Amino acid sequence: DLLDSYLNCMNAAKELNCKSITFPCTSAAMKELPLEAVIGASTTAVTAWMAKHQDYAIDVYFYCETEAETAMYRKFFDGLQKK
Repeated sequence: DLLDSYLNCMNAAKELNCKSITFPCTSAAMKELPLEAVIGASTTAVTAWMAKHQDYAIDVYFYCETEAETAMYRKFFDGLQKK
């Protein structure tokens, strides 16, 4: 499951006491997954994980290779800021 992959990465980063983690968006193209599904899963999983682990500070980056990827991530995070 895509959500579990992101959650497992976040848990591993915490176990290793990482201060930052980067998720590439290239997995969408490599696995022929819809970009919307990858961005939805990554942002949902990471924001839920961070809400559950407010005691742990970690910088999360989403690496985008295309303008379309960047625009979709911006749209998601702009929506979060308006809430």
